[in-house]
Amino acid sequence: MFIDAHCHLIYKESSQNIPEHLAAINQLMQENNLDYIVSNTSTPDYFHLIEHEKKYPKILSAIAINRNLAKDRSKHQEYLKLLRTNVEKYNPEAIGEVGLDYYAEITPDYAPKAQQYILEQEILLAKEFDLPLVIHSLYSDADLLAILRKHHAEEMRVHIHGTQITQEFSQDFIDMGFYFSLSYYHHFDEPDMVFWIDKIPFDHLLFETDSPYAYSVKNKKGASNSADVISNYNLYCEKTGKKIDTVIEQVSNNFKRFYRL
Repeated sequence: MFIDAHCHLIYKESSQNIPEHLAAINQLMQENNLDYIVSNTSTPDYFHLIEHEKKYPKILSAIAINRNLAKDRSKHQEYLKLLRTNVEKYNPEAIGEVGLDYYAEITPDYAPKAQQYILEQEILLAKEFDLPLVIHSLYSDADLLAILRKHHAEEMRVHIHGTQITQEFSQDFIDMGFYFSLSYYHHFDEPDMVFWIDKIPFDHLLFETDSPYAYSVKNKKGASNSADVISNYNLYCEKTGKKIDTVIEQVSNNFKRFYRL
């Protein structure tokens, strides 16, 4: 059975018809032997919709505050209060995706100090509720590492999704015992990131699609889905020579250990 450790099921286009959308995702999972998927929702307006995900035991929910919202400092406390309220009410399986993104073309006026503040508050919340963290990082390796060390994140369950940590810092993050997921659009299609295929410890390896935002072998950006993760498993086997059954079993064990399933 395959696992998509990071995707987005609740987003602007899907939020108008969530029950039907999730029913279709559940059918997709059954048809493609998907054991689990992790749905990340980082827009406060949509937090309440994860109540629909709770109807599907194999869809795990992660909620957080999108880094793009951090620049509006006047709303920090409002967003953090909403996050806490919904964590208490809906009991998500993770806080995510959180993190830092210093790529201005994607995150205009990216306000690094504001992002750092929100991230630190989310780390504290995850610790309080004993929840794992799903982390996004882009061009922010040194700052992210410093914050995670400050809060002793090596004692937490941390998943670096769509791993874009540069080679310079890669061993620092590995040494903290984190989990890392490979995605098609980064690790099988970007020369600067292919080193992660061999770098990730096998017992801390996950796969993801980041759908629908990321492109895949079969689907263009905006049209990808969790079934695309199967191609990542197969590409990993082609690159490493590992047998698919061995990889499926190990990744399943990793995932269940991380989420305490």
